[in-house]
Amino acid sequence: LAVAEDGSVLAWGRASRGQLGYGDTLPRASPTLIQKAFFKNSRVKAVWAGHSSSGAATEDGACFTWGDGSAFQLGTGDTKASAIPRQVETLSREVIVAGAAGCRHMLALTDCGMVFGWGSCRFGAHGGGASAIGKPAVEVRSPAMIASLMEHNIIEVAAGHSHSMARTDAGVVLGWGCNLYGQLGVSRASVSRSQGSSDGHDPGAYLPLCA
Repeated sequence: LAVAEDGSVLAWGRASRGQLGYGDTLPRASPTLIQKAFFKNSRVKAVWAGHSSSGAATEDGACFTWGDGSAFQLGTGDTKASAIPRQVETLSREVIVAGAAGCRHMLALTDCGMVFGWGSCRFGAHGGGASAIGKPAVEVRSPAMIASLMEHNIIEVAAGHSHSMARTDAGVVLGWGCNLYGQLGVSRASVSRSQGSSDGHDPGAYLPLCA
């Protein structure tokens, strides 16, 4: 995905779950414009893409998602796939400025530094706690604020396959979710159900953040 200077969105690649947002599941080999009407004719300022789902934030703070919804990762309260962007109504009272998508979960960042997470609960990647390893994952059907991050002013979020990260205005990086390969940067293989900081480096070096 890419955002043009005029606030329009371009997408390309595989579209088997509608993740390109064109209204079909046909792949595109080159960047193609998504209809602006799908975003209620608002300018888009940020986009994010996961395994088979995508998201966007408009200049007026609305959050849109599309693609695979099998784990409630679209935040619309159902598991339907959507080949066009749909607004996440439960976030309509928030001003969303950015977001991130993993394999089966999503995050959204507000203008006041709060983070919302939803989708698959496996490993706790969305920040709302995790189901036990070896047991079925429980999904969060709609965006839920990550309470353990409220003491921080978050300015950036990122999502990997089954883990998530955030950066504070003080330059501290926080990570949660699957850490079986050390992807949280906390020097131990585990599953983190809460936020832990990655240490050992100058905080100013974490710009930008990706997972």
